[in-house]
Amino acid sequence: MESLVARSLKFNRDEIEEWCDSRDWARANFAVKVDASKAILMLKNNLPALSNSDFGFPENLRRRAAEIVNKVADINADPVADFLFVKLSQEQQGAGLDL
Repeated sequence: MESLVARSLKFNRDEIEEWCDSRDWARANFAVKVDASKAILMLKNNLPALSNSDFGFPENLRRRAAEIVNKVADINADPVADFLFVKLSQEQQGAGLDL
């Protein structure tokens, strides 16, 4: 089902950047040792890359980024957040192959 959502929704880099700029990042919970401003900047720099590729976001941070996207999403309807959450949480096809 999530894969179907990801294929049916498509947002370009500019739309995702606008979404990032419009978020209330104070709603996100960051670990005590994490500098929230640096973490937000990293998200704003990397989330737009998901418009072009499933591999546009660091693998080791995908699950945590999906949780944060969920926290800052609009409560009623937020198709950009849905798109990003699916892209971040779905298993990457082709990941982990030894070539």
